[in-house]
Amino acid sequence: MKDGVEIFTRKRLIALGLWLVLAIIIWNTLFDDAVNSAAHRYIVAAVYASRGQGPTVSMDAIMQPAIVHGAWLATGCATLVLAIGVAGVAWSIWQEQRRAVSAPQTQN
Repeated sequence: MKDGVEIFTRKRLIALGLWLVLAIIIWNTLFDDAVNSAAHRYIVAAVYASRGQGPTVSMDAIMQPAIVHGAWLATGCATLVLAIGVAGVAWSIWQEQRRAVSAPQTQN
């Protein structure tokens, strides 16, 4: 408790938990999309190669860069979402502290 304001109320903890879940979902979705897109590119390239219409391709040559790119992209976006959530909760704490300080003090 700081300045008469409880920092981590139940509502704020739930909000932080939901932002964390959203960040995890976003990470998983973006990473999965990057890997699936690379797998699709590999299958198309392998079909062309099997028909003699393109060079032979290595799965590792296509998948490895996609995995690295997908991990970086997903991590960056999930971190941004989580930062927005934490900033929103911090802002609500700041607002409540500001109201507590400016509120007239009542004496019993």
